[in-house]
Amino acid sequence: TSLIATAQKITVQCLSEFGASTSRQLELGGGETLITEGCSGSDLRGSALQSTTKDMDKDAHDVIGLKISSDGMAGSIAAFAITPRRDGNNNYFSGMLFADPKMVNSSKTIFTGIPVGSSPLLPDGKFTPEITVANFSLNPVRVAVTYATTSDDMPKSRTVASLTVPSGVTRELVLHGLEGDLQLQNSFIVSSDGPPGTVISKAVSTSNSRLHEVELQSKDEMDMDNAGNHPWSIEETTESTLLLFNHSATPQNLDVSIFADGTTWQKTYKLAPMQTKGIRIRELIEDQVQDDSGKVLPKASIRGELNWMDVETGKSSGRILESDRTQSM
Repeated sequence: TSLIATAQKITVQCLSEFGASTSRQLELGGGETLITEGCSGSDLRGSALQSTTKDMDKDAHDVIGLKISSDGMAGSIAAFAITPRRDGNNNYFSGMLFADPKMVNSSKTIFTGIPVGSSPLLPDGKFTPEITVANFSLNPVRVAVTYATTSDDMPKSRTVASLTVPSGVTRELVLHGLEGDLQLQNSFIVSSDGPPGTVISKAVSTSNSRLHEVELQSKDEMDMDNAGNHPWSIEETTESTLLLFNHSATPQNLDVSIFADGTTWQKTYKLAPMQTKGIRIRELIEDQVQDDSGKVLPKASIRGELNWMDVETGKSSGRILESDRTQSM
């Protein structure tokens, strides 16, 4: 989507796992929204989104990284990508969020609360994490993947992958054989020796269950906006789980505030180095867990807002997950 009033030229570059790079150029009018195939094919100007599924029976492309640039000034475009997928008779989409390399502050990407194995929060099935990294720099980079899992508040971590990614190449890592925590207290750190913004990574967890894929939001280790107010709900069979990850080498205090029906519940959680903490809001309410001042959340609460904050930037990360096992969502 163009965010300016004048026309601009858009370049789409695709980085494959085989080192072959393709490029195409598009003309984007002022204020225009364009749906287009990523690396080949025709532009679908003004088309409905359903038109992107027309070629789902074609052979799948290889793993690719996408780079979108404009000859306009910074902030001229907003972009989002989806990939149609098929699993048997089921069709679904994967999403791709783009990162502005000038806004990336570190060479470490954090993924908090990844499904590994099975979990009562998700449909029956074994989930396998998959991490994709693309090197957009002009030099080869060394990439390492650290896996941190926590059970009974006891964290352990290890390097599960280490590889060199050549310039202009995308690599996919399917991490078979990992054991994970049932409450999703599993996290990953993807680090590189390249400058910030040159290596972009994406993580998903796939399974043969009705929920084919769980997508994870990436966090820049030095993200300045790594907190905030978030809505939560435990209506009917929906679960809301706050997942916090201390990816530093020192213990961290994380302040959590939950708002519901006029009540503010506040508690400070101390996380050990490399610990992931899962906090289920339904359990806090049903078990009448007290906060640091002895206050409890009303038993009838089913929705509200949640805020968590870290004291030091670059030490911890978090996200709130809403899931519905019965609906496979």
